[in-house]
Amino acid sequence: MFINAVYRKYCCCAFLLVSMLLASCTYSPPRIYTNIENVRAQAGSHIIAVSVTYQLLRDPTGINTFPNGGVPKLLDEKAKIYLCDVDTLEIRRVASISPSSSVKSTWQPWILGWANGSLFFQVMGRSGTRLKDFQNLNTVIYQVDPDGKLSEAKEAPRGITFQHNTGPLPQGIFVRVSRGHNMIDIKTEKHKEWQTMFKIDNAKGELISVKK
Repeated sequence: MFINAVYRKYCCCAFLLVSMLLASCTYSPPRIYTNIENVRAQAGSHIIAVSVTYQLLRDPTGINTFPNGGVPKLLDEKAKIYLCDVDTLEIRRVASISPSSSVKSTWQPWILGWANGSLFFQVMGRSGTRLKDFQNLNTVIYQVDPDGKLSEAKEAPRGITFQHNTGPLPQGIFVRVSRGHNMIDIKTEKHKEWQTMFKIDNAKGELISVKK
């Protein structure tokens, strides 16, 4: 009888300990992380292309934060590409893609420019997190046709064009861009002073216009 009582007490303590450990191995509610990676303007226009990194994460809490703060749980990730009209503030998302297996680690989307009316962008990254994976930086090229069709390209074509964002202000139509991690300021031949025209909606993880 005594042995049974000790055994039951031991089992109860063990159950409580396991329950406490499991309760402490938790994650926070989902949060959205976004970053504007780069912006380029189409030559001779007020059209800009914007690349955004989007991730849906749950941060570790409790014992999961040891030993160095823990690792967030990744629920979703996308490279999002937008075309924006500076005059009308119209925004069109032309791509929302998950990184392929060859660039799934430490990846980054990047606008290249335009050729033959199509927009080209790339996603750079590595295939994994092992030491040998970091020896090679892989690149996947994508093309967005004028009609909005998205496809993977074998390589970036020659003759890609875009407006340069430095140097003396040009004559005629131009766009100058100043970006932060979540907003874009614009200057044109019509708008002599910097104006914040686009920003990230943190609740949705989408690029939106700033209405004036």
